[in-house]
Amino acid sequence: MIKSHLAKGDTEVYLYAAGLIVQGEEIYPSSRPAGQVRLYYLYPPLFALLFVPLLYLPIEIVIVLWTLLSALLTAWVVIAFYRVMTDQSFFALPVKARWVIGFFSILLTSRFLMHHLAYGQANILVLALAVFGLRLMQNEKSQIFGGLSIGVSMVIKVVTFPLGLWFPLQKNFRALLGVIAGVMAGLFLPALVLGWERNWRYLTSWIESLASNRDLGRSNFWPLGINVSPHSLLHRFFSHNVAFEYRGQPVHLTLFQLPEQTLQIAGYLISLAMMGAILFYHLKYKNSAKLVSQSGGIALIFCLIPLMTPSAQKHYFVFLLPSYIYVVYVWYRLKLNDRLFRALVIASFAFASLTTDGICGRLLGDVFVAVGCITWGTLLLATAIFRAAKCLCCSERE
Repeated sequence: MIKSHLAKGDTEVYLYAAGLIVQGEEIYPSSRPAGQVRLYYLYPPLFALLFVPLLYLPIEIVIVLWTLLSALLTAWVVIAFYRVMTDQSFFALPVKARWVIGFFSILLTSRFLMHHLAYGQANILVLALAVFGLRLMQNEKSQIFGGLSIGVSMVIKVVTFPLGLWFPLQKNFRALLGVIAGVMAGLFLPALVLGWERNWRYLTSWIESLASNRDLGRSNFWPLGINVSPHSLLHRFFSHNVAFEYRGQPVHLTLFQLPEQTLQIAGYLISLAMMGAILFYHLKYKNSAKLVSQSGGIALIFCLIPLMTPSAQKHYFVFLLPSYIYVVYVWYRLKLNDRLFRALVIASFAFASLTTDGICGRLLGDVFVAVGCITWGTLLLATAIFRAAKCLCCSERE
């Protein structure tokens, strides 16, 4: 990032938006011109406001600090989610078990973690806030505070909203109240610094800017070539949009064309299907042991988070980390010797992470991304979580 001639990652975007706030200017849909690349700030005002103190540091130092923080939070998520999942300390494990669970969980998510770090993105922070909220909820007296942390994570980046849907299913209304309070606080506390009128103007501009870019094939914010969501597959296969470019030449994967409105409806149906999978898991396993009914359900939600949004880049898939912690724990510590479960875990990694340019070459790597290998790998991981739940429930009955 520091050596880049065009832009110094998304970290520069956050600092640019913070500078606009200090100058009293609009931040939506303003972007920093960087050569031929335009970098847009796409979050609510809160996150840019948090970067204001960093304006007084050289950007090179900010990049180093932000990268170190992201790396430390990644390690912390492994430790904290293990506690959420098992109610036991990660450090109570034997040393070998700690290394196996930590190493393989991060290895299986490494493609997305490295992509995230290379661009200085915010998703690891959002993930850590969500896991912190779940960690607080392990104390019965801290349900509201846990929900508050998850609510703030949604304000920084709305992708964690499926967690808010989980608490009504669990009849945890104190946590849900905390989530609502966290969202409200994240949206309106900046008004104490910006003033109510200016904060409201920012919020309405943010909503209008995102709403005006619903057409993924023509979005100014998320070019189709870097969008790896299931929704983007619809536009690659069923519109005449360019799937990707190879050596400056456009490559199309169009099977046949559908109207834009049809593609948007299909995209909504994909998101509903993901939420339906979460509901189905809850109804099927709600009376099982905590590891299956709660921990497995949360692992499934983190797995499906990147697939629910119309636009997702590779760094969104750092949310798979808790899911991989879960399946590695089930495989290694619980010794689930089910061939289908293990095949699904291996296949999810092969599809989502091994289809890279460095392994397959530029052309094949681009083709694999364009045809949705990351999406298919993520769906295989979700299937592995379902398979683990079925096998563990069968073991309980035996």
